[in-house]
Order: sequence, then C-alpha cells, then structure tokens
Amino acid sequence: MSQYINRAQVLGNITLDPLVKDNVTIFTLATNHTYNKPDGELVSEAEYHYCVAFGTLGKLMAHYKKWQFILIEWRMQTRSWNDDDSGEKKSKKEIIAD
Repeated sequence: MSQYINRAQVLGNITLDPLVKDNVTIFTLATNHTYNKPDGELVSEAEYHYCVAFGTLGKLMAHYKKWQFILIEWRMQTRSWNDDDSGEKKSKKEIIAD
C-alpha cells in the first residue's frame, strides 16, 4: 500500500497582520517566483498563500506582524462552498496547521 504525504513548505513574508477569530488565526504569505523568458527577460511573479492555524499554534502565529519573513511547513487543503449571492460553487486552496 502506498502512503502519500500532504505537506506544504512555504518561505515568505506575511502580507497583513494575522487575524485571530474564534481560536483560529488567518494570514497570507507572499512568495516570489523568478525566471527568464526565452528572449532573456527576467520576470518575477508574486504568489499569495492563504494560511490557517488552530489552537496553540494559532496563538503563536497571532504574535507575528506584517512583512515578517517566516518558514512554515503544514498540510494543504481545498475548501469548497456555494456563493450565496451568485449560487456558484467556489473553492480555495489553504495551508492548514492544527
């Protein structure tokens, strides 16, 4: 039987002060990806990662501030819901710590 590992390791900057709500801490990390186009032009793109921390780890993350540089290693999860306004099904990829 195969075993799969669901881990995400992200090194980046916190984009806003973490938000604490009902024993859950939510924050976003920004990372950069830099590459060369075929014509030699250097391109840098920003990627934003939605992160959720629970319990003791959530309380610890609440002490971090905007623009702090951190490394996290957690699991990935996709959350889906129906939009109340449009009725469309939406989803969001999250990095979860529990």
